[in-house]
Amino acid sequence: MSPTERSIPLPQAGPSKPLAIAHSKNGPRRAIVLGLVHVLILIHVAHWLLTGRTATPVEPSESMETLELGLVNAGAIFFGLAILSTFVFGRFMCGWGCHVVALQDLCAWMMKKIGVRPKPFRSRLLVFVPLLLALYMFVWPALKRWVVVPLVDGFWPTVRTDLRVAAPNPDGFTAHLTTSDFWATFPGLAIAVPFLLICGFACVYFLGAKGFCTYGCPYGGFFAPADRFSIGKIVVDHDRCSGCGHCTAVCTSNVRVHEEIKAFGSVVDPGCMKCMDCVSVCPTDALSFRFAKPSVGRSPVSKVARHYDSSLREDVALLAVFALAFFATRGLYGLIPLLMAMGIAACVTFLAWKAWRVVRDQNARIIGAQLRLKGRLTTAGAVFLLSFGAGIVLLAHSAAINSFDWRSSLEARRLAIPKQVALAGAGVAFDQNTRDSARRIVDRDAMARRLGLVDRPDAVARAALMHLVLGESSEAETLLRGLVSRGNAGDELIADLGRIIQLDPQRSDEALTLYEESLARNPEQWAVREAWSLLMFARGEPQAVIDESEDAIDAMAGRPLLARARARTLLTRSRAERVFGLQDQSLATLALAVDEYPHSAVVRENYAAAMFQIAGDAPGAVAQLERAVHDAPHDPQLRFQLGRIRLIAGDPDGALDAFNDSLTIDPSPERRTMISVALERAQRPELLERLR
Repeated sequence: MSPTERSIPLPQAGPSKPLAIAHSKNGPRRAIVLGLVHVLILIHVAHWLLTGRTATPVEPSESMETLELGLVNAGAIFFGLAILSTFVFGRFMCGWGCHVVALQDLCAWMMKKIGVRPKPFRSRLLVFVPLLLALYMFVWPALKRWVVVPLVDGFWPTVRTDLRVAAPNPDGFTAHLTTSDFWATFPGLAIAVPFLLICGFACVYFLGAKGFCTYGCPYGGFFAPADRFSIGKIVVDHDRCSGCGHCTAVCTSNVRVHEEIKAFGSVVDPGCMKCMDCVSVCPTDALSFRFAKPSVGRSPVSKVARHYDSSLREDVALLAVFALAFFATRGLYGLIPLLMAMGIAACVTFLAWKAWRVVRDQNARIIGAQLRLKGRLTTAGAVFLLSFGAGIVLLAHSAAINSFDWRSSLEARRLAIPKQVALAGAGVAFDQNTRDSARRIVDRDAMARRLGLVDRPDAVARAALMHLVLGESSEAETLLRGLVSRGNAGDELIADLGRIIQLDPQRSDEALTLYEESLARNPEQWAVREAWSLLMFARGEPQAVIDESEDAIDAMAGRPLLARARARTLLTRSRAERVFGLQDQSLATLALAVDEYPHSAVVRENYAAAMFQIAGDAPGAVAQLERAVHDAPHDPQLRFQLGRIRLIAGDPDGALDAFNDSLTIDPSPERRTMISVALERAQRPELLERLR
């Protein structure tokens, strides 16, 4: 060695202990944010309970009402803003603001505490199910109205009824930001626990930490494509990255983070919900959230090998299983909502795949259990296959029940027989084709009731209506009595039962007893009270209506959620006052009803009629009807009444606008005839030529 040379000791390679994966610092932060989301939800519900009226639900599914009815609500505004924000920041709204994500995270955390770590199920085709459902929910309503109906209306006369195309809103899109019926689109509390178990625990257990988001959430069907265009990305500093894989290990969105950042320099998978767990656990601080190049055009398949649990052929079969399970359970017995049906279908699909693997493979496992080992079926495997077989039988049974209900519902919609007509006709005035359809519905619904596990009140009410069409009032009465005796009938059905009993004039006392017993149990049933008051009028006892209504009004005072029942009770009282000639008092009572329930179109319509008939106040009546039309824009009769009063008040152009709007909603010959008669009575037949 030369004098200028010197030796430098080098570090010796040797075994080293792997660096432990740190706990995510963002987990607690996100839990707090998601907790605050639920606090806001509770405040929203509490505001409705305390005041009787609140903002419409801030729920993306409410956008369907906007697209179908033209009513712009808080849910539609929120959904639109969420999609727009996704174009910039990515799917952060899913990770930091979704109550279902919070449910799944809670379930995953609880499972982790007991040592259960579900493995994500990866399918190449099922990931498109949320997009298909999103298109059905948010694109199909516009497509069927503006494209399908105009194309097939000529040779498919029942297309609007069959496809449930809602009547157009002549005013276009109108604001509908508050409601007094906040819970109308939500399932009852009896569904909350099954929903939690299926869309929370079951989906997480079988499909992975974000299983429902991956295979069941229709909103993600729009968020995922929008995320590809976003500039908000998880990016990597390659000089710092050691390739340790900690990022993938903690990702609850089932993204293979370490592979994507190596291939693209950022996470491009649209399943990334920007939870930031990967950023917080990176031991070299190589990851960060920054604005970067969008993912569109950079497919993960091109550089990252995708790992799927099922083959393409299996995926096609699983897609069919998913569709069958979804249609077998959605709306079953009128109980299972759409998102819950998606969760059930996703879990059934996974179990079908696992059952197939148990039959096909030499070895098969499900979380925590060996189902098949070296070609031999284990006890756990036998129990699994038997349980799955029983589940398939139950699913087939549900599909049959839903099939009966769907076919009967479609045929009943085509008949479109109003309940009042059936009660008045008692089966005498209906033609043979109508009676044949009614008989098919009755027989089909009877089969569904014999096979079904629980009552479906709307199906029983439909069958009762068809029995009336056939002149079988006793059968209709028997059906509704069964519902009432089992406690499954609402106040509308109890009122209908009383009306059926009254078809026999000798049984009015029996109907009266039914109404009074029902009101004694629950004085808040305005439909029963209305039917009772009409019966009392028919018996010549309007004073009893006044006396009883005063007691009911006092009993319901100060309870905001009963404002509707209180207002309808005031309506019946005003009718009784008019019978006694107390016209001014009747008008004052109606004014009180409007103050009590200002957004009721029915109340304002009655008030408008009284203002015109009693006080001769045509401008005031027009103002009330215009407000009623605003609250019920799809009611053709309200617009007809508005046109009639405008015509009498000397506003022919305004009347014609209202009549034309009424025809836009209901273009039937009957509606046109009503308008023609109104114009002829007002001696304005020249306006007929200007009708659409």
